[in-house]
Amino acid sequence: MRVLFCADGSKISYDSILNFSKYFRDFSTDILSVSDFSCIPDTLVFEGSRIVRECIKSSDGIVEFAKDYLESNSIKVNSQIKLCGSATDLILETEKGLIYDYIVMGSNGKKGIQKWIGSVSQEVASSSLSSVYVSKMRNNCCNVLIAIDDYETIAPILRNNLNNFNFIDKNIYLLNVYQMPDYLFLEGNIDQNWITDVELQLQKTSELILNRAESLLKEFGLNIKAKSILKGNPSKVILSYSLSNNIDLIVASMSSQKKRIFESVSRRVLENSNADMLILKS
Repeated sequence: MRVLFCADGSKISYDSILNFSKYFRDFSTDILSVSDFSCIPDTLVFEGSRIVRECIKSSDGIVEFAKDYLESNSIKVNSQIKLCGSATDLILETEKGLIYDYIVMGSNGKKGIQKWIGSVSQEVASSSLSSVYVSKMRNNCCNVLIAIDDYETIAPILRNNLNNFNFIDKNIYLLNVYQMPDYLFLEGNIDQNWITDVELQLQKTSELILNRAESLLKEFGLNIKAKSILKGNPSKVILSYSLSNNIDLIVASMSSQKKRIFESVSRRVLENSNADMLILKS
C-alpha cells in the first residue's frame, strides 16, 4: 500500500500521518514538500531570489525532518519529493503520476492564512483520484464513524479498502441520515397520512442500508458499536453526531457520479469537524 504524505512543516501535518498509522497497516510513504509561491507577489519571486532560496532551503529541512520523524515512529519511507509551485496543483500532479492508495495531509483550520492552507486539503479531497485522509488535531484514534448514504455506492468502495484498515480494536459507529422532501410548496394541499407513509418508507430503506453495511463489515471481522438512523440535513446531523459521540475519524465515500453530493455534504463536514476525515474514492 502506497501513501503520499504531504509535509508542510506544521505540527498537524506530522500528527496526520501518526493518526493515519493507527488505522492502517502495511504501508510505505513518499514524503512531498511543496514550496508554494502563489501567495507571494510576482515581483518578489524570480529564479535565484532570496525568497526562492529560503523556500527551497525550508523545503529541504522539512523533508529531512519528516523522514527522521516517520522512521522514528516505525513508518517506512520510500522517497522524498521537493517541488516548487502551487501546492494543490502539484499534489494532484504527483498522485496522478505515481499512483497512490491514500493521500495524507493536515488541515490547519479556517482563520487567516490557515483558511488558505485548509483550502488545499479541501481541493485535494474533492479532485484527487486517490482516497484522502485529512487531520486537524492529534486524537485518540478510537471511535470511527462510517457515514453511509447509499449502500450500492459505498459497498464496492468499502470492500476495496477494508483489507487495508486496522479497525479491529476500534469502536465503529454506522450512521444513515435521511432527509424528508420539501413539501412546503404543497402546504395545505397534501395528505398527512401520505407524508407519514413516505417517512416510514425512508426509515425502512435506511434500516436495510445499515443492516447490509453491518453484514459487510462483519465479513472482515469488525463489530459495530452502534447503528443510528437520523433525520435532517446530512452535514449538520453528521457534525452533531460526531461531536456527541466523541468521534475521532469520519469515513465517507465519493464516486465520480456523486462528486456534487461531496461538495454539498462531505465538504461541509470536512470544513467544520475537528475529527479526522477519510474520503474513500471509487
